[in-house]
Amino acid sequence: MSKHVIVVGAGIVGSWCALRLAQTGARVTLIDGEREDFAAGGPSASLAAAGLLTVVGHAPLDSSGHPSMPALAHEAFDLWRARTPGRPWEDAVAFKGGVVIAADDAAADAFLAQARREGRAAQRLSAAEFRKRAGLDAQIACAVFVEEEGVADPARTLSGMAMELHALGVAVRRGVEIERVESEPVRVRTFDDASIEGDLVVLATGIMNQALMARAAPALARMRPAKGHIVPVDLAAPLPLPVRAPGFYLAPHGDGRTLLGATMEWDRYDRGVRQEAVRTLLDAVEATLPRVVKQSETELPWAGVRPMSPDGAPMIGPSGAALIAAGHSRNGWLFAPLTAEIICAYVWGEEIPARWAALSPDRFKDAP
Repeated sequence: MSKHVIVVGAGIVGSWCALRLAQTGARVTLIDGEREDFAAGGPSASLAAAGLLTVVGHAPLDSSGHPSMPALAHEAFDLWRARTPGRPWEDAVAFKGGVVIAADDAAADAFLAQARREGRAAQRLSAAEFRKRAGLDAQIACAVFVEEEGVADPARTLSGMAMELHALGVAVRRGVEIERVESEPVRVRTFDDASIEGDLVVLATGIMNQALMARAAPALARMRPAKGHIVPVDLAAPLPLPVRAPGFYLAPHGDGRTLLGATMEWDRYDRGVRQEAVRTLLDAVEATLPRVVKQSETELPWAGVRPMSPDGAPMIGPSGAALIAAGHSRNGWLFAPLTAEIICAYVWGEEIPARWAALSPDRFKDAP
């Protein structure tokens, strides 16, 4: 029997959820408080992000019933690889691997060992191999190449997903603010006095409307904001693949742009750009790649606010009157397709494997 699912939040997590629910037979209404805007650095956390799909380096959280992040990260990445070909947004996602610059030989060897333990092909790079692989004119002796990593251009991916959602018959309502979620009957009420009824509500919301949505889904109250800055930069040549290093990352996009990120400032809700934070990023990249990266003269920095869960892992599952898909912290882009699979399993009443059940918001119910 078909179900009508109302998905609140049209960022990358909500869009993936709406997409997969529609593909599996649900009638879907997707609601977002922002009007359609796919500009880089736009108002949502998804558009403010760099879109990195990096899988190696996630710290395990598997003690005391918490999720095993490395295994879930690989599962999410494999879904990106499997589900991207042939989609309207295929050209927005690249899987060329990634380079990690380590602090020293010991750190590089430890990262390489972790990648191999997790079943990912990786290799140490000599200084010459680093210059060839990353296309950066710098003497880097402690670097590792990981074959299976990638990056998505947020604006191009989300605009392509919007086209696909339309083709699937998803009713997309943008610029609509949700006032509350009700359970008997299941419906959402908007600030313009509209009422939308359904069988289930999925809250794939960010941090900005946390207080309102937490009335319906109490677990959302556990999220904390973490502000992050991103700086568009110029290089001598287009960067072929993502580069990560202590204190910064460089994310290439298909249009030749490169983004330098990202800072982490807890409990900040504002999106104003702080020049001190921009300078922190520029100083970090200059210390590692001297005279290689310079701030763009044509594009301004921006900031976004991440919804952080208490342990950094997503919260996916029932909470109060809704299902939630939230609190993805720094990994919203990577975990979005896996989140959608888990939400579909809950919607259709399928068995929830233990590795997915570990992401349930219930893992925090006894925490102070």
